[in-house]
Amino acid sequence: MNNTHIAPIFYLATLYLIIFSPATSIASYAIEAIQSHEYSHIVFLYDDSDKKYVLKQIVSDDVTDNFYLALEAFCYEVAQKINIPSPHLVHIVSPGVSSVGKKHDARPALLMSYVPGTSPWYNLQQKSWHGYSWSYLKPRPFQDTGLTRTVIRSMASHPHAAALVAYDTFIGNSDRGNNNLLYDEATDTLYAIDAGDAWRCDLGKEACMQLALLCSQGISFTQEERKALVCYHDMLKRLIKLYPSPELLIERLIAYALQCGFDHEELIDPASSIGEQFHAYRQIICNNHASCCALVWLLEKILRS
Repeated sequence: MNNTHIAPIFYLATLYLIIFSPATSIASYAIEAIQSHEYSHIVFLYDDSDKKYVLKQIVSDDVTDNFYLALEAFCYEVAQKINIPSPHLVHIVSPGVSSVGKKHDARPALLMSYVPGTSPWYNLQQKSWHGYSWSYLKPRPFQDTGLTRTVIRSMASHPHAAALVAYDTFIGNSDRGNNNLLYDEATDTLYAIDAGDAWRCDLGKEACMQLALLCSQGISFTQEERKALVCYHDMLKRLIKLYPSPELLIERLIAYALQCGFDHEELIDPASSIGEQFHAYRQIICNNHASCCALVWLLEKILRS
């Protein structure tokens, strides 16, 4: 998200102090809870008007892990453009900027609005073992990966579910377990949180393969499942229209990476540690985008039958 769109909101609230003032000047902020371990540090904050926020920081020894904050921030931008319920205020606190809750001022943090809810029973996770960093995992059975019949059934169980699954397919996110999904019973809303594992796999390809398998087995979709697949198709098509080229996705991801303190020259240099990692992401983004285009065509063929 362009920071010029966020800034006026922060100026209107005293949350402005978190981003731009030293921690010593924000004693009025209450830290509700801290979750901290060797990889990540998460602080839940209340401001003086009782609004709740989350500050997240990567604290592992490998500074290239800060790239996950850029991924998550960009995916929230994509979610907001297509009205997927998710944190509506998202801001990268740059390296070197002091703020309450930060464990290491020299490293970036992600500040976002809190969303309510508890882990639901919906099974919307499109599992995959593919991806450059997952080679140590044992392959899952093929029938358990991608857009399975179980996922399709769950897509039909809530008005937000099909669009959310399409969003995950488009961003290559196979980590939509119930720990990254919240359900708010008061508003009947499914919230997508934490997309730091985006573009680790070509989920579009796996969805195509799974749908082809289901069709070869003579599977007939129920009326509710077909409606969910129509919604899934329409959201994928909308996302491709918003980002008709993978290069647009790559450019926006670079912009967020720069906010997290990465050097542009190192990002595009495959010989550097972050450059090697970014090259792998670039390849998956391109492959997954092409697969999603093929998936739209396949869905249209299936839904016409």
